[in-house]
Amino acid sequence: MRWRALSNARRRARGSGAGWILVLIAVAAITGPGAQAIASRQSSVAARTATTVDPAYSNSTAAALPIATAVPKPPAKPAPARTVAQVRPQAPPPRRPAPPRAPPPPIGGSSSAAQAVFAAINASRAAAGLRPLGWSAGLSRSAHAHNLAMAAADQLSHQCAGEASLGSRISAQGVSWSWGGENIGMSSSLSTGGALSLEQMMVNETPPNDPHRLDILTTTGTMVGVDVVFDTAHHMLWLTEDFAN
Repeated sequence: MRWRALSNARRRARGSGAGWILVLIAVAAITGPGAQAIASRQSSVAARTATTVDPAYSNSTAAALPIATAVPKPPAKPAPARTVAQVRPQAPPPRRPAPPRAPPPPIGGSSSAAQAVFAAINASRAAAGLRPLGWSAGLSRSAHAHNLAMAAADQLSHQCAGEASLGSRISAQGVSWSWGGENIGMSSSLSTGGALSLEQMMVNETPPNDPHRLDILTTTGTMVGVDVVFDTAHHMLWLTEDFAN
């Protein structure tokens, strides 16, 4: 069993009028069936009551005033009682349940961006005089599942927490293999151009620090699956390329 050491490269590139773009890539390779891959990310107010008392008036007249005899007033007849109609409150109409909200869209994958990267891989191989790699639906599914795991963890890693290793992930998709490799990358540019920029960074590596390039120009692998995910929650593009023979 052979493990190739994980390689991480952090770079920042000036986008055309889009400010700084964050880019990060990593690589892993495995040999041997069933090989295990390694991980590389109130207030209240009291009202006062005021009482106004009128001043008492004094009688300054010297002459005696006659005493008035008070005659009691007849009791007032009670006013006829008014009949108040009793109005029974009407029950409010039954509330209709709100229509169910549509579930949030899944993290968007871009098949067109993935196909663009696939074409770029084979263009680089042709320029190096190598045969093109075939497209593998199983490796593409493995790459997509890994992109979703990285997006959920918001971390660039070849094995996220709770995720199977690279070899197990490939096998779970029905791919028979004796060699496997994986290139991964992330970029804040959510576009096909962002994915192609990651691919270009990988193929432009120079020896001896060129593990991504070696996967792209493999002479052992015969197939590849590419997946690109646009993660709008973290505003990040995730790219995974899974290779095998």
